[in-house]
Amino acid sequence: MTSDRLREQTKKIAHAHKASWLKLAEYLKQVYEGKHYKAWGFLTFAAYCEKELELKQSQISKMIKSYDFLEEEAPAVVKAVHDESAEKVVPNYESLNMLRILKQKQNLTQDEYAQVRHRVLDKDDPIQEVRAQVKRFLEERAEPESPEARRVKRNQMLRRLYTVLSASKQELQGSHLVPQYLIKQMADLAEKVKDQIE
Repeated sequence: MTSDRLREQTKKIAHAHKASWLKLAEYLKQVYEGKHYKAWGFLTFAAYCEKELELKQSQISKMIKSYDFLEEEAPAVVKAVHDESAEKVVPNYESLNMLRILKQKQNLTQDEYAQVRHRVLDKDDPIQEVRAQVKRFLEERAEPESPEARRVKRNQMLRRLYTVLSASKQELQGSHLVPQYLIKQMADLAEKVKDQIE
Protein backbone atom coordinates (compact mmCIF):
# COMPACT_ATOMS: atom_id res chain seq x y z
CA MET A 1 0.00 0.00 0.00
CA THR A 2 1.39 3.38 -0.95
CA SER A 3 1.87 6.09 1.63
CA ASP A 4 -0.88 8.24 0.09
CA ARG A 5 -3.30 5.29 0.01
CA LEU A 6 -2.48 4.46 3.64
CA ARG A 7 -3.14 8.07 4.61
CA GLU A 8 -6.47 8.12 2.77
CA GLN A 9 -7.61 4.81 4.30
CA THR A 10 -6.59 5.91 7.80
CA LYS A 11 -8.54 9.14 7.37
CA LYS A 12 -11.59 7.23 6.11
CA ILE A 13 -11.52 4.82 9.05
CA ALA A 14 -11.09 7.67 11.53
CA HIS A 15 -14.14 9.44 10.06
CA ALA A 16 -16.15 6.20 10.17
CA HIS A 17 -15.16 5.63 13.79
CA LYS A 18 -16.21 9.15 14.78
CA ALA A 19 -19.47 8.78 12.84
CA SER A 20 -20.29 5.55 14.65
CA TRP A 21 -21.62 7.33 17.78
CA LEU A 22 -24.03 9.23 15.54
CA LYS A 23 -25.29 6.04 13.90
CA LEU A 24 -25.57 4.38 17.30
CA ALA A 25 -27.56 7.33 18.67
CA GLU A 26 -29.93 7.15 15.69
CA TYR A 27 -30.64 3.47 16.36
CA LEU A 28 -30.94 3.98 20.10
CA LYS A 29 -33.47 6.74 19.55
CA GLN A 30 -35.61 4.32 17.53
CA VAL A 31 -35.26 1.62 20.19
CA TYR A 32 -36.26 4.09 22.92
CA GLU A 33 -39.15 5.76 21.10
CA GLY A 34 -40.58 2.45 19.86
CA LYS A 35 -40.03 0.77 23.26
CA HIS A 36 -38.53 -2.19 21.37
CA TYR A 37 -36.43 -3.09 24.43
CA LYS A 38 -39.64 -4.40 26.11
CA ALA A 39 -40.17 -6.95 23.35
CA TRP A 40 -36.57 -8.02 23.88
CA GLY A 41 -37.24 -8.83 27.54
CA PHE A 42 -36.01 -5.66 29.25
CA LEU A 43 -38.23 -3.73 31.66
CA THR A 44 -36.51 -0.40 31.10
CA PHE A 45 -34.42 1.30 28.45
CA ALA A 46 -31.67 1.76 31.05
CA ALA A 47 -31.58 -1.99 31.73
CA TYR A 48 -31.33 -2.68 28.00
CA CYS A 49 -28.46 -0.23 27.58
CA GLU A 50 -26.51 -1.55 30.55
CA LYS A 51 -27.04 -5.29 30.05
CA GLU A 52 -27.23 -5.64 26.28
CA LEU A 53 -24.90 -2.85 25.16
CA GLU A 54 -22.77 -2.49 28.30
CA LEU A 55 -23.25 1.28 28.15
CA LYS A 56 -24.40 3.56 30.93
CA GLN A 57 -27.79 5.25 30.65
CA SER A 58 -26.15 8.66 31.21
CA GLN A 59 -23.83 8.10 28.25
CA ILE A 60 -26.70 6.95 26.03
CA SER A 61 -28.81 9.93 27.11
CA LYS A 62 -26.02 12.35 26.13
CA MET A 63 -25.68 10.64 22.76
CA ILE A 64 -29.39 10.82 21.97
CA LYS A 65 -29.71 14.43 23.13
CA SER A 66 -26.61 15.35 21.12
CA TYR A 67 -28.04 13.57 18.08
CA ASP A 68 -31.35 15.47 18.40
CA PHE A 69 -29.47 18.73 18.84
CA LEU A 70 -27.31 18.03 15.79
CA GLU A 71 -30.39 17.21 13.70
CA GLU A 72 -31.80 20.59 14.65
CA GLU A 73 -28.59 22.69 14.48
CA ALA A 74 -26.74 21.04 11.60
CA PRO A 75 -28.89 18.48 9.75
CA ALA A 76 -26.35 18.38 6.91
CA VAL A 77 -23.87 16.64 9.24
CA VAL A 78 -26.42 13.92 10.03
CA LYS A 79 -27.20 13.45 6.32
CA ALA A 80 -23.48 13.33 5.43
CA VAL A 81 -22.98 10.39 7.79
CA HIS A 82 -25.33 8.32 5.62
CA ASP A 83 -23.47 9.37 2.47
CA GLU A 84 -20.29 7.31 2.60
CA SER A 85 -18.58 9.39 -0.09
CA ALA A 86 -19.19 12.78 1.58
CA GLU A 87 -16.45 14.61 3.46
CA LYS A 88 -17.76 15.26 6.92
CA VAL A 89 -16.78 16.56 10.30
CA VAL A 90 -18.60 14.59 12.98
CA PRO A 91 -18.35 16.41 16.29
CA ASN A 92 -17.76 14.61 19.54
CA TYR A 93 -21.06 13.97 21.36
CA GLU A 94 -19.63 15.38 24.61
CA SER A 95 -18.90 18.68 22.86
CA LEU A 96 -22.33 18.68 21.25
CA ASN A 97 -23.99 18.03 24.59
CA MET A 98 -22.11 20.95 26.11
CA LEU A 99 -23.15 23.18 23.19
CA ARG A 100 -26.76 22.05 23.64
CA ILE A 101 -26.69 22.98 27.34
CA LEU A 102 -25.07 26.35 26.58
CA LYS A 103 -27.84 27.13 24.10
CA GLN A 104 -30.54 26.20 26.64
CA LYS A 105 -29.01 28.21 29.49
CA GLN A 106 -28.20 31.18 27.26
CA ASN A 107 -25.33 32.26 29.53
CA LEU A 108 -23.13 33.29 26.59
CA THR A 109 -23.60 36.23 24.26
CA GLN A 110 -24.67 35.44 20.69
CA ASP A 111 -21.15 36.10 19.44
CA GLU A 112 -19.57 33.88 22.11
CA TYR A 113 -22.07 31.10 21.38
CA ALA A 114 -21.31 31.42 17.64
CA GLN A 115 -17.58 31.04 18.33
CA VAL A 116 -18.12 27.94 20.48
CA ARG A 117 -20.58 26.53 17.91
CA HIS A 118 -17.97 26.99 15.16
CA ARG A 119 -15.33 25.19 17.22
CA VAL A 120 -17.69 22.27 17.91
CA LEU A 121 -19.53 21.88 14.61
CA ASP A 122 -17.02 23.05 12.03
CA LYS A 123 -13.61 22.42 13.54
CA ASP A 124 -14.38 19.54 15.96
CA ASP A 125 -11.95 20.93 18.52
CA PRO A 126 -11.24 18.70 21.53
CA ILE A 127 -13.75 19.05 24.37
CA GLN A 128 -11.02 20.29 26.75
CA GLU A 129 -10.22 23.24 24.48
CA VAL A 130 -13.90 24.10 24.03
CA ARG A 131 -14.50 23.96 27.80
CA ALA A 132 -11.48 26.22 28.36
CA GLN A 133 -12.86 28.79 25.92
CA VAL A 134 -16.30 28.75 27.58
CA LYS A 135 -14.64 29.16 30.97
CA ARG A 136 -12.66 32.16 29.68
CA PHE A 137 -15.83 33.78 28.33
CA LEU A 138 -17.62 33.34 31.65
CA GLU A 139 -14.66 34.53 33.73
CA GLU A 140 -14.25 37.67 31.61
CA ARG A 141 -17.83 38.66 32.39
CA ALA A 142 -17.80 37.68 36.04
CA GLU A 143 -17.86 40.62 38.40
CA PRO A 144 -15.16 40.65 41.07
CA GLU A 145 -16.37 39.53 44.45
CA SER A 146 -17.06 42.37 46.86
CA PRO A 147 -15.42 42.31 50.31
CA GLU A 148 -18.86 41.84 51.88
CA ALA A 149 -19.68 38.89 49.62
CA ARG A 150 -16.31 37.29 50.49
CA ARG A 151 -16.98 37.81 54.21
CA VAL A 152 -20.43 36.18 53.95
CA LYS A 153 -19.02 33.27 51.93
CA ARG A 154 -16.15 32.80 54.40
CA ASN A 155 -18.52 32.77 57.39
CA GLN A 156 -20.81 30.24 55.71
CA MET A 157 -17.88 27.92 55.06
CA LEU A 158 -16.57 28.31 58.61
CA ARG A 159 -20.04 27.58 60.07
CA ARG A 160 -20.32 24.43 57.96
CA LEU A 161 -16.87 23.30 59.07
CA TYR A 162 -17.71 24.01 62.72
CA THR A 163 -20.95 22.02 62.42
CA VAL A 164 -19.19 19.05 60.82
CA LEU A 165 -16.39 19.03 63.41
CA SER A 166 -18.82 19.33 66.34
CA ALA A 167 -21.17 16.64 65.02
CA SER A 168 -18.27 14.29 64.25
CA LYS A 169 -16.80 14.83 67.70
CA GLN A 170 -20.16 14.03 69.32
CA GLU A 171 -20.63 10.92 67.21
CA LEU A 172 -17.11 9.59 67.82
CA GLN A 173 -16.97 10.36 71.53
CA GLY A 174 -18.70 7.23 72.76
CA SER A 175 -17.82 4.93 69.90
CA HIS A 176 -14.22 4.06 70.81
CA LEU A 177 -13.40 4.09 67.10
CA VAL A 178 -10.67 6.72 67.38
CA PRO A 179 -8.26 7.62 70.19
CA GLN A 180 -9.32 10.23 72.77
CA TYR A 181 -6.48 12.58 71.82
CA LEU A 182 -7.94 12.81 68.30
CA ILE A 183 -11.38 13.70 69.67
CA LYS A 184 -9.72 16.37 71.83
CA GLN A 185 -7.93 17.78 68.78
CA MET A 186 -11.25 17.91 66.90
CA ALA A 187 -12.84 19.80 69.80
CA ASP A 188 -9.91 22.25 69.90
CA LEU A 189 -10.07 22.77 66.15
CA ALA A 190 -13.85 23.32 66.31
CA GLU A 191 -13.30 26.06 68.91
CA LYS A 192 -10.62 27.72 66.78
CA VAL A 193 -12.95 27.64 63.76
CA LYS A 194 -15.79 29.11 65.87
CA ASP A 195 -13.49 31.99 66.96
CA GLN A 196 -12.89 32.85 63.27
CA ILE A 197 -16.60 33.35 62.53
CA GLU A 198 -17.42 37.04 62.40
